[in-house]
Amino acid sequence: MNNFTLPRTRLLLLLILLTALTAGGLAFGLRQSQAQSAQPTVAAPAIYAEARVNVGSLNLRTGPHVSYTAVAYLMDGERVRLVGRNRAGTWAQIELYNGYRGWVNARYLQPGIDIVALPVADVSLLGITAFVTNDPIPVYAGPGTLYRRVGTARPGETLALNGRTDAASWVHVYLPDGQAGWAAADSPFLPSSAINDLPIVTPFLDAPPPELSAFYLVYAGPGFLYEPLDNVVEGQTLGIRGRSADGRWVLVRLENGREGWIAGEIIQVAVPLDLSLIHISEPTRPY
Repeated sequence: MNNFTLPRTRLLLLLILLTALTAGGLAFGLRQSQAQSAQPTVAAPAIYAEARVNVGSLNLRTGPHVSYTAVAYLMDGERVRLVGRNRAGTWAQIELYNGYRGWVNARYLQPGIDIVALPVADVSLLGITAFVTNDPIPVYAGPGTLYRRVGTARPGETLALNGRTDAASWVHVYLPDGQAGWAAADSPFLPSSAINDLPIVTPFLDAPPPELSAFYLVYAGPGFLYEPLDNVVEGQTLGIRGRSADGRWVLVRLENGREGWIAGEIIQVAVPLDLSLIHISEPTRPY
């Protein structure tokens, strides 16, 4: 019996040893994998390069084509920063020392890197665009200055135009960072097409209404020809003192103690105006 027991014991010990080695190897591999995954991820460096103008005078344009408006010119030897290119790599978007951006023909540049290594920033992909010229343009959440301001378009930036109001007085735009908003149509920019070519955007997308409180005038007498004395806002509580003979005007007392007349059609009373309400003598009509 002992002849069979010994090999079985050795076999059992061998299996235990192999299991321990396998578990140790797995644990080591797991720790190594965790250590590698714990290493910080190094972000790819941003593409940055400079170029030198190698022609006597080089036009700075609002887009990557000679059909775009020339807004400035660069002199031979002037250094600029490269920030983008068109898909063909024939035009480069540059940034001047003052942050002003525009497009130049890449043929007349001596770049520090290959132009095709720059990111594509072709405004032709955006449809109708507008090039911001000299002054910053405020951008609002809705078509009017009473809406909340959501951003600013800087000189040299290119805006994507998405639509307009019915009167073509306001344009729905996208800033370079993707922020959407409204800019006045007479802003200092150069659109690549007529504003009227844009579709009419109604309703005004997701723009919240301007924060306005309706107000109404209180007059010295029961009529619009009397002198205005004060004003009240929507939701304000008034005390009723009397009414005109025809019931169209109501004499009210304001919260500040002043009394005046207000049109009955714009107030809401807690109870119907009683015709037996004491009639107040009307003041002398103005001439």
